[in-house]
Amino acid sequence: MNEDEWQAFRPEIQRLYIDENKTLPEVRRHLESRYGFRGTKTQYERRLKKWGLVKNQKVSDLEWKFIGRRIHKRKLAGKHKSDVYKYGRQVPPGTVKTAVYGGKAYVPTTMLARESSPSTPDSILVCSPASPGLHFSSKHPLPWQSFSKLLPTDYIQHEHHSFSTTVSPRWEIMSPSCEWKQRVRTHLSLAVPWIKLDCLSGKECCSRDASAVMALMPNHETLASRSCQDANHSLDLFEIQLFLMSNSFGVSDAQNMETLRISGLDRLDRFQTLLTVEEPTAAAVAERLFASALRLFDINIVSMMLKAGMNANGVLSSTDTPGQETMSYLEYAAESSGQSGRELLELLLSHGADANLRDYSKPAMRRAICRKNTGAIEKLLLHGAIVAAKDLAAAAKYLDDMALFEHLLAACPDVNPDMDPDTYSALAEAVMRQNVHMISLLLARGADPAGTVRVGLRSGAHGFTTHLGLAIQTNELSVIEAILNARNSIVHDEIDQSSRSEYISPLALAVDRGNPGLVDLLVQAGADPRAEDPSRGLTLLEMAVTQNNIDMCRTLLAYGAPVDPPSHRRKQSPLSVAVDEERVDMVSLLLSAGARVNDEYDELPGTVLARAIEHGNVLLVDLLLNAGAERVGGSLRCIGNLKTAVYLRRANRLQSILDISGAAVLAISILSEDDALAQFLLDHSFDVNGTTVFDYLWHCACSDDDPIYVRVPETTPLSAALQTGKIRLAADILARGAEITDPDLGAALQHSLSESRDGWFYYLLDRASGHAPTAIGIAIMAGRADILQLMLSKGVSPEGVPKLKHTWQLRGPKYSLRFDEPHSVLEVAVMENNERILRTLCDSHPWGETQKGRALSLAIVFRRDELVEYLLQETLDMNQEVHVHFWNPNGHYSRADSELEKSCTPLQAAVLNQDAFLVQQILKNPTTDIDHCSNDHHAAGTALLLAVKHGNMQLVDILLDHGADVNRRCNLNGDATPLQCAARKGFLGIARRLLDHGADINYDPKHWLVQSALVEAATHGRIDMVQMLLNEGASVVGAAGRKQYKEAVSNADGNGHHAVAELIRAFKHRKEVEMRPVLELDSDNDMS
Repeated sequence: MNEDEWQAFRPEIQRLYIDENKTLPEVRRHLESRYGFRGTKTQYERRLKKWGLVKNQKVSDLEWKFIGRRIHKRKLAGKHKSDVYKYGRQVPPGTVKTAVYGGKAYVPTTMLARESSPSTPDSILVCSPASPGLHFSSKHPLPWQSFSKLLPTDYIQHEHHSFSTTVSPRWEIMSPSCEWKQRVRTHLSLAVPWIKLDCLSGKECCSRDASAVMALMPNHETLASRSCQDANHSLDLFEIQLFLMSNSFGVSDAQNMETLRISGLDRLDRFQTLLTVEEPTAAAVAERLFASALRLFDINIVSMMLKAGMNANGVLSSTDTPGQETMSYLEYAAESSGQSGRELLELLLSHGADANLRDYSKPAMRRAICRKNTGAIEKLLLHGAIVAAKDLAAAAKYLDDMALFEHLLAACPDVNPDMDPDTYSALAEAVMRQNVHMISLLLARGADPAGTVRVGLRSGAHGFTTHLGLAIQTNELSVIEAILNARNSIVHDEIDQSSRSEYISPLALAVDRGNPGLVDLLVQAGADPRAEDPSRGLTLLEMAVTQNNIDMCRTLLAYGAPVDPPSHRRKQSPLSVAVDEERVDMVSLLLSAGARVNDEYDELPGTVLARAIEHGNVLLVDLLLNAGAERVGGSLRCIGNLKTAVYLRRANRLQSILDISGAAVLAISILSEDDALAQFLLDHSFDVNGTTVFDYLWHCACSDDDPIYVRVPETTPLSAALQTGKIRLAADILARGAEITDPDLGAALQHSLSESRDGWFYYLLDRASGHAPTAIGIAIMAGRADILQLMLSKGVSPEGVPKLKHTWQLRGPKYSLRFDEPHSVLEVAVMENNERILRTLCDSHPWGETQKGRALSLAIVFRRDELVEYLLQETLDMNQEVHVHFWNPNGHYSRADSELEKSCTPLQAAVLNQDAFLVQQILKNPTTDIDHCSNDHHAAGTALLLAVKHGNMQLVDILLDHGADVNRRCNLNGDATPLQCAARKGFLGIARRLLDHGADINYDPKHWLVQSALVEAATHGRIDMVQMLLNEGASVVGAAGRKQYKEAVSNADGNGHHAVAELIRAFKHRKEVEMRPVLELDSDNDMS
């Protein structure tokens, strides 16, 4: 088993061996029987020692001395409570207390100033206690705190219980299934997405479930403790389930319905009682239960809940069901076909659902039309539903029943509303369907053919055009004539100049369709063939040439279309496209029309003559030379074949080409294995020292197949000969005076390794000097420390950027991580996980701090623990970033894994790995920027933000204890502040902790991807988080709070969290009442 597999099971091994105090044989049996993970006793013992997982670890006298001084210093700084950890495990608080007050850790205050401080032990951490389980004292308790008092306290089956002081539900807790219990624990674990299962600092948790309970649910240490003792206690799981449900933690619909059944709330009287409870949590639970019943089409339960008083105009939230749109209850029913959908629609309408509610992307009428749900359409019309222009457009697109379409058309007050070009009108949809009858009906009702719509060309380019252009795309003459003959139809390019950059004219679309007859029709109607297509910056002739349509080219040229593009455009021309396509007839036509032959283009190789030479098309070369082509330029990448080279020599052009581009042309001919061409070129005099300097070069093979583009970085003729095994050619090139460079030495080494022939490598090595990072990189990747030592002893320097063809990736069982190409061979050693080679490199060369810092970042990302330990002893830049590309070979991406598509420093990488011990080690380096965040769009976010995202309270505490800025965020990539992130995820304990450290509760991110903490919590239905933020000063009144209040209420209502919205409204009202006397007093003082 490799290291990655051991790392994957490290958290479970730690939980079983340390947290649950199981013996090593018990741990091995558990992992083997449950996961099929088999390891020997020796392997387990080695890993336990490496990870520092030792039971009953004793604290040494020297460590106690350090602990005592640190605790006393913290007290002097006002931090009166401290937790102590050794190797990431908490030392029992009682043991610490005994040691500090009179024991081994006792240090008199008078000695603090006199005695030198002991060195900081690597294994010890002294920090503030964690805050999950904090008591949220306030005059406005959190909703769950109030609601939980109404829950049963004993497990009672088939007995009704009510509670005295307030109206409460009558609970009848039925016996839940084992599957239900397991799903509760699964949902709980998903709510706190730890990578590791470490317990939260400050608490002696014995399971992940207990830790999650403490992180999410306020004042529930007792419940957390019971979770350790009895993980299947039904009442505890019932309580957890209701909390998760009320705070919108993504509980499944089936789970909610089973909860409804086991709670006894599936009876009308009991659900009515739940709705009468004046607690926000009760309303939130009712909303989630109703939404689940609706999504599952449980008509009986939905009917019961509506009778009990549920509002029929609520919303199904996309936050409940990922991938589903936010839509009203009625919209959901209208979109659902079948008997259940019809019954649900009728049931909602009978209970007052608004048929014209249009707060979301598609109202009920449009959803019914899109689903061709005729019954729903008719029911909505009977209930007074309005048919808007977008609804009519949907009818034109989807409905085949013309009678029903005419009915909807008659009910539509305006067929021409203001719509952006991305939205098709009914007329546009009718044109796309080529329905002339429907077009006639719409035109008779006043549909405007001059409106613009979005279209795409066959090349993939997009823009907008008129309805006539859309008709042209259909290639149907009857449709085109219907629009062309309509009043207000636009034929000429009468488009606002500010919009021309995306405009595609009807004539351009006719050319794109390749129909010269349509071009005749439009030109005769007044279209201008000399116009350029602004959407792509092409002339009409270029479009025709790109399609290899010579008949269209003749038609356009006959109508006066320009043969050349405007002089300011240097990307391409009709002639250059024709040469690339090797269309001799097209090139002849354009040359006869006077096309320019000596223009230079931005795209390589720069001129039409050079393109023809690269293609190896002698006919084209001859045509161009006879037409006056002179310029080849300095960017020629290859000569297509021997025949072309011979022709160029006869035309007295070859030598001038070789004088400029000889080395590159020779290298490519060798790589293409065109030995005859290579030898022919070597018969001429030119400098063989030089490289191919283009990233992607044309691989010119001597075949009729399509040309292949291959990556050839900095290839010299000599290295090309060695790569292809052309030893005799290599000898000839050396005889011509070739200098030995890094690519040459690397190619010789690669040849030596693959062919087991060392002669050439040693021959070149004896004559090499200077930097050779590529060759050294190849040796490292081959694991050849002996060759590395030999190159270093010969004076070859590892300095520089290695140019390696190999893809940088680490393949695990499911995913791959890819990085940018290495900046130094240190990174290659890290990727190969070779400590011996890494040490050799560091000892043999004075590396810069930047290079060693990048190597450390890579080592941490890949969990190369031994390399990390070694590199931490070096002097290096602790804030160097590496960019990580996440890639899944199966094509599936998860939200958690997408966090690894980031640029991260060593500290951020350690936090991403959730390695608390390593985080502490990194923070001991005074150069570590704890708040580092680069200003590129791939920034991982601050270390504190990453810790918050993963709900890791231990890391949050460590970072805060070291002074992390609670309000720091990355500006360019739309990251939230740590508090905003905690609010979004519902981490109450972490949010409480951040507030205690000065987090700005009203911080306005001013970025469209991020919202304030209150708005984030309201948007995601975190009802307890919303209340805590309001209690702690989130503003909802006055000039500062008005915007935040509106956004929070709007987002909560818009996502179906109506109980959250009502809570915020009620709080605002109370706040305004409290402030009224103060405002009145201020007003009286102003008047006086």
